[in-house]
Amino acid sequence: MSTLVQSPYFHIFLPILLATFMNYVIFTKQWNHMSTVNDYLPPGYIIGAIWVVIFGLLGYAHFILYSNKKWIASTSIIILLLFCICYPLLTNGLRNLQVGNLLNSITLILSFVVGIVVFDASRPAFTYTIPLFVWASYVNLADRL
Repeated sequence: MSTLVQSPYFHIFLPILLATFMNYVIFTKQWNHMSTVNDYLPPGYIIGAIWVVIFGLLGYAHFILYSNKKWIASTSIIILLLFCICYPLLTNGLRNLQVGNLLNSITLILSFVVGIVVFDASRPAFTYTIPLFVWASYVNLADRL
């Protein structure tokens, strides 16, 4: 087990598996059609693919921090991943747009705070958190348009 946890593949595959499972939940409950409410967002299957990539990148950032024993930054990545996993469940597939807008703002703020913590711990790991911040910024901007 120790060797498995030290492998970068474990840290990348586990978040990707979680994101894929959430995509499965979202698509089987047909929550992916809610993205059609906003003309500035891509179709649901594109959003799902974006989240899979983001989760893989965050998993690799976690691996870098975990390998360097940067526990606070590593834990902040896990908290961010858990929040993002819970997001579709909290918004009931964005059926509640007010909660969705609030959670979009919280995701942006949380990704910024985690980015600062990770930047302080490891510059290379920080680069893997940037796509989430960019995506959260774009979604927040699209919600305002």
